[in-house]
Amino acid sequence: MNTQELVYWYALNNITKVNTKRKNSIYIAAYKREPRLNIIELFENEDLWPELALTEAERKAFVTAKKSLSNYSFEVEKLLNEGIDLIPFHDPDDRYPQILKINLGRLTPTLLFTKGEASLLKQHMIAIVGSRDANNIALQFTQNVAARAVAEDKVVVSGFAKGIDRCALDAALYHKGRSVIVLPQGIATAATSLRAYYQQILEGKLLILSTYNPNDRWAVGRAMGRNKFVYGLANQIYVAQTQNSGGTWEGATEGLKAKRPIYVRLPEPQEAVANGELMKLGTRAVDLNGNEVPVPPEFQPVAQAEEAPQMKQGSLL
Repeated sequence: MNTQELVYWYALNNITKVNTKRKNSIYIAAYKREPRLNIIELFENEDLWPELALTEAERKAFVTAKKSLSNYSFEVEKLLNEGIDLIPFHDPDDRYPQILKINLGRLTPTLLFTKGEASLLKQHMIAIVGSRDANNIALQFTQNVAARAVAEDKVVVSGFAKGIDRCALDAALYHKGRSVIVLPQGIATAATSLRAYYQQILEGKLLILSTYNPNDRWAVGRAMGRNKFVYGLANQIYVAQTQNSGGTWEGATEGLKAKRPIYVRLPEPQEAVANGELMKLGTRAVDLNGNEVPVPPEFQPVAQAEEAPQMKQGSLL
């Protein structure tokens, strides 16, 4: 994809008055019409906006975005020069992760910002998730599952938070494996905390990914928003430790609703965690090494969760 097209994708991504689902739908409508419109024509051919059912407010938002194209061009050039790639959800080079589209549908991010080896997004990925203040058993489980993932040539997805997330990342890299970091902020504002991982980025072992503009700073809302992309990228999700509320619990329960495969570490007797409660909702149980085991009677759900659906292929959402 050429730089000019990326500038227009950057403009579309920066239209804040139109939500992600609607922006993606507008582009898909433009692309599916005959003749097809590319991203540049979507912005420049205003006569076709009524055909695409743009509301008056949406037309104004597009016009406003067009006025910033010169600034956006400068910003995109700067990002590319700094080694930050932009991957739109309809990427002709097929770099965008298909699994994210499958798991999130039209809520998939319009644009991804990445630094590192983008081909990692096409590999089989697992996520190991859990509490920031994880206990030693949960941390050992995380190390075991990460090591096993590396041995099976799988990529470990990390949300880069303290506790389980960081443990999963470091364990994967320690065992000479590969990982994807999903940031809760822009790539540029995370530069200091990422400095220790630059060698792995250069070696193609690590990809940094953000759905936020590079200069966006950390915020609670962005940290919570980041979680669904960690879950969305994973073919399997392993829960090391959870309480019955918070990001890990919410992500796992949302995954169950979407019939995703969720594997939960079997808790030790008297262990003060809600892993067993999560199993009662229909997750699968695994031992300390990530091997699936029968769910104990006390954690059996009333109705077993259905098998996760097979992934479907497709070029658009």
